[in-house]
Amino acid sequence: MIYVSPLKALSNDIQKNLESPLAEISAISRRAGNSLPPIRTALRTGDTLVWDRQQMLKTPPHILVTTPESLSSCSPPKEARQMLKTARAVIVDEIHAIRRR
Repeated sequence: MIYVSPLKALSNDIQKNLESPLAEISAISRRAGNSLPPIRTALRTGDTLVWDRQQMLKTPPHILVTTPESLSSCSPPKEARQMLKTARAVIVDEIHAIRRR
């Protein structure tokens, strides 16, 4: 899933706020005797380190939180397109704040 947020600060908050519910889901599953694989999240902004970007390509996150600018900048490289083409859903938060360029 790709979650597109118009602001970098908001993207940071969204990614952090996903961690707690995902950890709770995992804990509930374990208590019920089930074993769920971890759901990985990642944040991709202009400040994302090259090493972190490379890790995303090697092991794509289940949920990628990003900004429109970062999404457009990671689209051209072949490897990034490969990562993005597995997305089954795209959430555009604050769609009214995203302008056509």
